[in-house]
Order: sequence, then structure tokens, then C-alpha cells
Amino acid sequence: MLSEWFQHDIQEKRRRIVRTLVLLLEETLRRRYGPVRLKLEYAVGNAWYVRRPDQMRLLPVDLEALKSTMQLILRREGIPERVELPLDEVKTELRRQEDEAGRAWYEDCASVPPLLYRVADRIMPMDGPLCESVNEVGAWDLQLYPTGILLRLPRPGGQEVMPYRERPTLFRTMFTATLHATAHRFEYVQQVNRIIRNGDLGPMILQEEAKHNRQIAHIADRIAAMQPRLKIVLIGGPSSAGKTSAGKRLQIELRLLGLSPYAVSLDDFYKPREEIPLNGNGEPDYERLEALDIPYLQETLLRLAAGEEVQLPKLDFVTHERNAGETIRLGREGLLILEGIHSLNPGLTRYMTAATVFKVYISALTHLNFDTRNRVSTTDLRLLRRMERDRETRGYPVEDTLRRWPDVRRGEQLYIFPHQEEADAMFNTAQPYELNILKGRLEKPLRQVHKPDLQPETERLLRMLDGVEAVPDTEFLPYLPSNSILREFVGGSALEGL
Repeated sequence: MLSEWFQHDIQEKRRRIVRTLVLLLEETLRRRYGPVRLKLEYAVGNAWYVRRPDQMRLLPVDLEALKSTMQLILRREGIPERVELPLDEVKTELRRQEDEAGRAWYEDCASVPPLLYRVADRIMPMDGPLCESVNEVGAWDLQLYPTGILLRLPRPGGQEVMPYRERPTLFRTMFTATLHATAHRFEYVQQVNRIIRNGDLGPMILQEEAKHNRQIAHIADRIAAMQPRLKIVLIGGPSSAGKTSAGKRLQIELRLLGLSPYAVSLDDFYKPREEIPLNGNGEPDYERLEALDIPYLQETLLRLAAGEEVQLPKLDFVTHERNAGETIRLGREGLLILEGIHSLNPGLTRYMTAATVFKVYISALTHLNFDTRNRVSTTDLRLLRRMERDRETRGYPVEDTLRRWPDVRRGEQLYIFPHQEEADAMFNTAQPYELNILKGRLEKPLRQVHKPDLQPETERLLRMLDGVEAVPDTEFLPYLPSNSILREFVGGSALEGL
């Protein structure tokens, strides 16, 4: 089953491979070109993007030479050795290596410092272990990419390299976020920690919330410019991306521009329970596209776009029966905003002209790194968001969220990520300070998880959070606007009743 790919042990193996190859790539470049510093930035299209120094230019022939040298080093020297050193010696060595980001990260860790690996004459902090053997690394490849290199990983099983899928819109969104963070000096977690310790969190929150306002307003302007032909706005994205709050803020902006948006959930178009396809465990699989009444949905969208009066359905979540909802007609300024897991699937709008539909992809694409080789996973940020929302609004313990997460990720991999490039606009809801806020809320509940099967994942998350400066509610709530997307997860959102 695909959900098994997202269990802790398989994901941890994947992380070990990435760590090993990043160290190997940096060492190979150092031996061929002298002192260089790469930066592992983000996952894109089944690969990891590694940014090269601006002054370095690589040609295809150079890349082939790099691969050959990497393979030779791996074969002759094996996996780098893990070492343990006193704190003062680590700080001195990292200062000698001019690794200021690594040194700051190591110093900020309160109780669980990064693991140290020796590569030639240098030590490198890592957020977890490397591969245990050369064989575990499996198949891999390098591919040239604008301003960097794509590190391509093996399929589960290790014998073949995963196919690369071009994701230009996603890459551009992440690249823009990183440029913004670099310009404002918070591309690393430790820089955010320093801003908080200096008492400047409030101005930072207000600045970054203003950036969100501008981005949402820009999307609304694009939609308004396509009137009166545009009638359907589709909003999709993975779990805990902030789709609900972002969608409501978009509605407010559209009203400000004189339009009349009407929001509908894709959930209202579910088939009756007995017609829902089953998953491998014999349970209704509500995440499959076939769980929706697609012909009925397509007919509804077509009729609304044509200006007809349509009675919308309303799902009763207790009985799972579809009841009659409101009757609406989209006038000249009218728009239907449809949000849901399958919103960007092209099958929903197959019979509609492109000019009548606008698609928005929403996700929390954090730019943050701990140092040049270790970054904060966007998936981990969404997991922490979901944990806090489940605790805050639904009363679920963090154990429940952790158990459900592999199935959530399976649904995202099958039904959301393949269609993200269908979007006309991509909105990144991540904020640089939210990891600090979430640590303040979640560190204690995570330490109270004692289930043996959840312990490895819990310990990994606590290790990640150890280098993050926790922020108590009293320090951030006075500055966090009531319509902030982060309020969807920490509570107190003014958008809830809209």
C-alpha cells in the first residue's frame, strides 16, 4: 500500500539517503573546486534542489565528472564516520571551517545536539543519522538545474532512480520565498531565534502578515481582471496548508473589488456512503476522486457558469446524506469558490472553457534551514500545524494525528501533488516564526507520547525542535492579526464565523 511508504521507518531511510548524498556532494565539489558551500533547499518533483555558489558554473561534462568522483569516494571511503566531541571543540572547529550557520545551530540546541560526522578534515552537523552502509544509499543521480543541482533519489527498494517531474510553478514559489528570507535575514532558524531574543518578533509578524495581504490582494486582482467571463474559482492544496482561511480572505478581497463570491465545499458532492469506494482495509476511502459524484458536480458547474439558477447540495456529515442546499444564480459579478482536496483535478472542469475557471494552489512551503545541509521539511511544518489544530479545535491528542498522518500523506501524493502545476496562482502560507510558536504549544504534548510505535517519530520531531526558540502565547498573540492564516491552527480566528 502507498500509505506504507509514509511510515516512519521508510521515511527515515529516505532522510538518511538525502543526508549521505548531500555530504558526499559537498565533499566532492570541495575536492574538485576548493572550498565551496552548497545549500540544500527544498524537494521538487521527486528530487532535492541543492543551490550552488553563485560564482560556480557547471556544464554537463562537469556534472558527469562530479558523479564519477562521488561514486569513487563512496566506493573507496564508504559512509562518513560519526564522532562525538566536547561542545567547545565543536564550536572551535566549526568556526575554523567558517560554518557560522552550523555553529549557531549547534549552540541553540538545548538538550539534543545535532549528530556530528567527520568528512576528511572537517566535521559536519546533521539532523539525524546517515546511511548505515553503501548498499543502503541505492540508486541516485545528479541533474543540472537553474542556479543549482537536482539530487535525484532511489525508488523504494533502491534499485531505480525515481522519475523527475518538472514543477516550475512550485520551484518559482519556493525560490521567491528563499530570496525574500535572504533579503530580510531570516533564511535560517537561528536567525529567527535571534530576532525573537532581541525582542523584534512583533515587527516581524506585522511585516510578514502584510506580505500575505499583498499576495492575496494580487490574486484577487487577477481574478477581477478576468471578469465577467470567469465564474469558478477552485482552491486546492494539502492538509493544514491553510486553505480555509486563505479562501475566506480571498472572498473578502473579491467583495472589496465589487464581486459577489459564493463559497462551496467539494465535500457536499460526495456520493452516498454505500457508493463510496473502499480502501485496502475495507473502509470507505473518502480521499479518492471516485468518492465524488463527478457527473453531478460537472453539471452544476456548467449550469452556474452559464448563468442558470441552481440548487446546491449540502452534505449531512452524520448521516452522510446529500440534502438540498441553497439555490443560487451567479450574476455578472458572481463567482463560485469551490474548495476541496480534488479541486485542481482537471477532470472536474473537463467540459468548461479555460476562461471561466481560475485555480489556486495553497500550501505551507517553508524556506527555513538549520544550516546549509539541514532544512526544515515543509511536510513537518504541516504535521505540526495539524497537531495543534487537532488539539485546539477538535480535542484530539497528538498521538491520533501522528497515526493518521501516513494515510493523509498517501492521499496528498495520489490526489493533490500531481495537479499542483494546474494552478493559475500559488499562495505560500508559511511564516518564518510559526515553528517557534508551534514549539511553544507542542513540545510538552510531544514529550508525553509514550506509545512504542510512535516513539521514533516523536523523538525525531523533538530533535528537530530542540534548536528552535519557543515563543509563549503572551509574546506573539498581541501581534498576530485576528484574520491571520496561522490563527486557523492556534485559535482565535475572526474568519471562523464567515
